[in-house]
Amino acid sequence: MKPGNFILDLLRTYGQKGTSAQNLMSSSRMFNFSENLIRVTLSRLAARGLIENFERGHYRLAELSDPITEFIEEWRLGESRRRPWEQGSFLMVQSAQPTDKERWLLTSTGFRQLRAELWLRPDNLRRTGPLLIGWLNELGLSDEPIVGERLMLQKKDYHSLVDDYRINKLDQLYLDFVSRLESSTDNLQKKPTDLAMIESFTLGGEALHLLAKDPYLPAELQDPRNRERLWQTMLRYDELGRSIWSPAQGSMPTSITSFG
Repeated sequence: MKPGNFILDLLRTYGQKGTSAQNLMSSSRMFNFSENLIRVTLSRLAARGLIENFERGHYRLAELSDPITEFIEEWRLGESRRRPWEQGSFLMVQSAQPTDKERWLLTSTGFRQLRAELWLRPDNLRRTGPLLIGWLNELGLSDEPIVGERLMLQKKDYHSLVDDYRINKLDQLYLDFVSRLESSTDNLQKKPTDLAMIESFTLGGEALHLLAKDPYLPAELQDPRNRERLWQTMLRYDELGRSIWSPAQGSMPTSITSFG
């Protein structure tokens, strides 16, 4: 984990109330980051406009970071992130030269590249029309790409796109994380506090990363039960993690999980 990701991840847990630099440095010691490195990284993140020093010695995420934070926190919505699918219909984004940020957001929102300039995903996201386009723009999609809805594919393209999701591998990932989270849940409170904090932050972050970027495929393509099981397990783990972090931090964060 890079120090910049660590700071952004931890500040994300405190929302707009932010936290002190001293608190960040205290937490960073558990991850073997020096205080000097954290100070330098705080200055760099502030200079880039990603965080703000809203009062002396206190930081929070800058407002421009909010769309990404909101996207990450949507893991809590679970299956309500999707709607019933009109079977065979797809969303399309056509972009001649997507930036690295655009590639990240397309992949993170479940699009897959079918052709050199063509990205597609099942048309089952809860947002549609202008709300969908506005959401993608907020996350970093420029006005240049063409966005289309309810696209129908030829059979060969349909199967090629669905295969690219590697659904069996995704299902196995869900089950693996359920097992790891349940095992961690059984053992966290038996561990020294600092080790429990590190484990909950790190493992919770990995599981959140998977859920936040999950394509939420329609039930016609992927049985949602394993994904729902992971979601429910992660909600419980998040509560447990907050109970471990809260006494050490002096206040209860909104989430203890990382997106790094």
